Amino acid sequence: MTFTAPIVPDPEGLSAVYWDAAQQERLLLQRCTRCGQAWHPPSEFCPFCQASEFEWIDATGEGVIHSYTVAHHAAHAAVEVWIPYTILLVDLVEGPRMIGRLLDAPGEPAIGTPVRLRFERYSDLKVPAFVVHARGGSSCTARRRQRRRRRGTGAPIQEHHTRVSPRPCPGQ
Repeated sequence: MTFTAPIVPDPEGLSAVYWDAAQQERLLLQRCTRCGQAWHPPSEFCPFCQASEFEWIDATGEGVIHSYTVAHHAAHAAVEVWIPYTILLVDLVEGPRMIGRLLDAPGEPAIGTPVRLRFERYSDLKVPAFVVHARGGSSCTARRRQRRRRRGTGAPIQEHHTRVSPRPCPGQ
């Protein structure tokens, strides 16, 4: 029998804050104190204005599926038990996109499907993953934001899930 070590992140330096919060099942994002934009993954500088001043904010973990892929072959022996598995690119309601595995979903997902963050245990760590959840609430706003991005009329990040819209969310 061959032992295969798990693939685990190296929670050193700046990413240590992110991974410490993940072990408490909290999703932290960085937000620039100069331009107000949020981003992921952790970085020393704002990817929008290159400022080095930022704060850590708690994210809701809600968003919509921007894209996905279904893996039918293991990229590494440590993930063989998951085959087939779905990797999502999610538009979080706070603005950034995040990658994570889709848990407990029958069949292939649809672009625009609302998802919510759930942490799963992998090796000795809790890592972010996503589950599909019912429509409504702030995920409706995330779907609207995704449509605006496709049309090239994205709203500023400060308007995320607290924005009041005169149009009802489809399906409500």
